[in-house]
Amino acid sequence: MNAQIENARAELVPITRDNFVSLLHIYRDGDINDSKYLASLFETFLVRVDLYDDHFLIWFNPLGQKPPADIPITSIENGDVDEFFDILHDEPLDKWYRMGNVIAIVDAKQEQQLSPQSAYLLASETANAGMVVLSRSQLATPAEMDSTVNYLNHALEQNGCARRFGADVLRKNWEDLTPQDLAAVAACGSKQASYEKMHFDQHDVFSSLYFIDRHLPLPRLKEVVNELFADASCGRIMRIKGFTSDGNGWLELNASRDAMTLKPIAKAQEVIIVIGEQLNRAAIEAHWKEV
Repeated sequence: MNAQIENARAELVPITRDNFVSLLHIYRDGDINDSKYLASLFETFLVRVDLYDDHFLIWFNPLGQKPPADIPITSIENGDVDEFFDILHDEPLDKWYRMGNVIAIVDAKQEQQLSPQSAYLLASETANAGMVVLSRSQLATPAEMDSTVNYLNHALEQNGCARRFGADVLRKNWEDLTPQDLAAVAACGSKQASYEKMHFDQHDVFSSLYFIDRHLPLPRLKEVVNELFADASCGRIMRIKGFTSDGNGWLELNASRDAMTLKPIAKAQEVIIVIGEQLNRAAIEAHWKEV
């Protein structure tokens, strides 16, 4: 142990206050248009990068005393996570960071009649995950969760990916997660997986329509939600979310084809958001007007 301590001390590079101040001036006065200068900033100050579906956080402060830089994923083709992984594996970024945890959240009652584009996104956004966590598992039977995992693996296979999920899927109700479960998620890491890229403009396939201040009575709103999912002329609706009022307070709406929840919320604006593929606004509008 003493020898290791002495070796560590020998590796320390002594630096004076003046030298340290001079170094800080170099970083402060650098040219932001100089790629080598920018590379030196990342190499010296980058702590970690947290990746999400639609944005990523870049942490520069090791003490966490300042908020990270929040960067939306808008300039990457299709906004796909796989494109982001490709960029991070390019030089010199691959020398500046160590991949941490990649956690994919999948609906336990995942719809299984997806378009090729939707199935591709399902595969590409889970392929690198160290763990898949099923949401709404309290609403799904064990057979339904098995079916979801099988469909996920089928989507991976259809897109030329060798990755398969099994024991690395967390199926428990989130309210029942133990410290051991959370520790397993926190240590899940990530996987390297390749698949065949599908090039398409995500906005040509997926869209969100907003309907503001419709003021539907709550019973009628529930009827409209069910009607929209059943009406094929409205497009392929995947989720309906938003906020409404029952006269006594605000409620948060979250509906899929097989379930609908309404939870109290302190404050909101009345808005309903319809999310899906190839949505037909006129057909959806017709249901709002049938009151």
